[in-house]
Amino acid sequence: TASFNSNSAELFIPRIKPLCRSSERATVAYGLCNNLLVPLPECPYTRYALRKDVRTWLGKLEYAKPGTLTRIADGQEELLSRMPKSEVVTELGRCEKCGEPTANRLCAACQQLERLM
Repeated sequence: TASFNSNSAELFIPRIKPLCRSSERATVAYGLCNNLLVPLPECPYTRYALRKDVRTWLGKLEYAKPGTLTRIADGQEELLSRMPKSEVVTELGRCEKCGEPTANRLCAACQQLERLM
């Protein structure tokens, strides 16, 4: 994001999003045509997640007003481009247990595991 500055480029694999401007329908069609879709089991806790409700609501909104999702994404990009870039660089290190990138002694996953044990 525009406001966060870190050394993450050194620790993470760069990602590209070639279909980020494509509709979900077009993305699924591309996946079907190129045998890229793999059936995945649904998480049993999905029904309790707020994300599901938001996704359903956004889907209905997009159906009623096509282009809504694109306008939301454009608005987010516009807001991020206007945010001042932080001068402070957050140095990411490695988790002491698993070696994954983190700004803390332990990554969030290892912190959760410690709480459970």
